[in-house]
Amino acid sequence: MSQEKFTFKHQAERVGNEMIKHIEECIALNVQPKWKRGWAIKAPMNPVTKTVYKGWNYFSLMFSGFTSNLWFTFNNVTQSGGKVKKGSKGQEIFFWSFNKIGKNVTQADGSDKMVMRTVPLVRVFTVFNLDQCDFPAEVMEKFEVKIYTLTGSDLKWKEW
Repeated sequence: MSQEKFTFKHQAERVGNEMIKHIEECIALNVQPKWKRGWAIKAPMNPVTKTVYKGWNYFSLMFSGFTSNLWFTFNNVTQSGGKVKKGSKGQEIFFWSFNKIGKNVTQADGSDKMVMRTVPLVRVFTVFNLDQCDFPAEVMEKFEVKIYTLTGSDLKWKEW
């Protein structure tokens, strides 16, 4: 049995289809879409690292169909004393970074010149929703309801 290699295109198609489906459901029920619900938004986030997912990861996790907005890597779950439920399938998220790399180049006149170039780095991580994990009660209390509020361009943590 061959497993198809994961690509960004596959994830883009999945999220795009989920967005279209959600918009059609909102029109049929006459309700606002998930992303238009006021200034306090239960955005997808990792409560261990305090990472609020943005950009593509925001939409990908928002439309994954889970009720919780809390997401964890496998290591986050195990290091917190929890377990990922058997048979759970994680969601892929992307970490993008652009690194500047310099290289000395000898020119025709014999002098050296530093040539800089930007190299993109993309890493794919798999995260699991809180609904897919089992945590001890004392750990769950730490993760209860965490949301962020928008203040200009800042993302500020606020516990409710």
